Amino acid sequence: MLRFKAIRPGLIQIGMESYLQRWQTLFSPFCSAQKSQQHYFSLFNAYAQSHRVYHNFQHIIACLEHFDQVRGELSEPLAVELAIWFHDVVYQPTSSHNETNSAEYARRCLQDLNVPASIQQRVCELILLTRHPSQPQNNDDALLLDIDLAILGAPRNLYAAYESWIRKEYRFIPGFLFRPARRKLLKQLLAGPIYHSAHFASRETIARENLQWAMQSL
Repeated sequence: MLRFKAIRPGLIQIGMESYLQRWQTLFSPFCSAQKSQQHYFSLFNAYAQSHRVYHNFQHIIACLEHFDQVRGELSEPLAVELAIWFHDVVYQPTSSHNETNSAEYARRCLQDLNVPASIQQRVCELILLTRHPSQPQNNDDALLLDIDLAILGAPRNLYAAYESWIRKEYRFIPGFLFRPARRKLLKQLLAGPIYHSAHFASRETIARENLQWAMQSL
């Protein structure tokens, strides 16, 4: 059964130190703890940018919690976990290249941390897949996509908060422009299955109800 934890924008300092050890363990086969720590704080600072209300470090923590529930189902857990860490590291609401830029950021970082090229490539592929909506090619793809969109199948009060956080990230866009753009994305998500893995399938109905409610509320 999936657990949902309320994300608290504005409190992204919480958990920074505790997740540093997890990060260093990931890279311990490839480089020193000191070197990986430098990249950790650079990554954390990127997620701490003031314009981020939802796409911040709390989102990464939530994704990692879901990842921990499905780790045993993954063929390449290291690549998937790294993709989670990096998938929103570059986030500008006005840009259509966030995933591409995040993948490039990840490639540069992983190269510097001596991660094998094959893992670098797979991480970049997974990050690019988070340009929603996307179609997974295997179970690892499906689980990463479902983890990233887990919030869509959350209880209504948390999902409603998520919609408000997204609106705040686009607060510079007037409502008459934001509403049709948001409606278009919601329709695209509703056009196909929202979740692609067996683990998240039970949340499909709730997610569809949430998206329909959001469209009606715009």
